[in-house]
Amino acid sequence: MKPATRLWLYLALIPVFGVLPAIWTIRQSQVNSEPRKISRLVILLALAWAVGYGALNLGAGTTEMWPETSLLFLNSLWTSGYFLTLFWLMTRLSRNQPLSLPFFSYFAKYLP
Repeated sequence: MKPATRLWLYLALIPVFGVLPAIWTIRQSQVNSEPRKISRLVILLALAWAVGYGALNLGAGTTEMWPETSLLFLNSLWTSGYFLTLFWLMTRLSRNQPLSLPFFSYFAKYLP
């Protein structure tokens, strides 16, 4: 993999803000399949994080069954897991290991 492509993938693996380089990579027509696959995975992870983050925040504000602090604690665990997953993928990229996650890599191939 070329150094410029690796740098672009590192940028795509930045939590939250890496979605923009990932979208840019998918939109390019001359990009190889491997960076496109990783970009799809990054976008799917960001969507899953955003949905989970929003749902837990919404639940913390409206629920009476669970204490609000427990849902906010789950929200912090969800966000920490998202950040640690992307950091783990960055370390795998630096070691030239394949970047795939069992559940998410299967569904990421269905993104455009």
